[in-house]
Amino acid sequence: TALLENRWRIVEVIYEGEPVKFDATQPIYISFDPVGTLNIFADCPGGAYLIEAQDENHYKLTSGMFSAVQCKDEVTTQFDNVLSALKTTTEYKFQNEQLLLIGRDTKIALEMDNPR
Repeated sequence: TALLENRWRIVEVIYEGEPVKFDATQPIYISFDPVGTLNIFADCPGGAYLIEAQDENHYKLTSGMFSAVQCKDEVTTQFDNVLSALKTTTEYKFQNEQLLLIGRDTKIALEMDNPR
């Protein structure tokens, strides 16, 4: 329920064990739809992935669709780096007030932002 009823703001991205810079494109938000879609969006780029549930806390992101808008090069590069990290996540869990999306050497930390 918490996943579906809220919009989540990315506050930290670790990919392949290294921090990912996304200051040019933040805030970046993620929301979840009951039909099994993960939406990721910022002021300029945005898109969605279908979620294939593996079990209660594990998933696989499948085909993605993204808007064909043109953003500044730095924004596009940083957003693409966040997407690269996101595509490797396979597990979610709640820790304190954060939602964590986790993969091998990857962690994306999100905080609730503007409940729907």
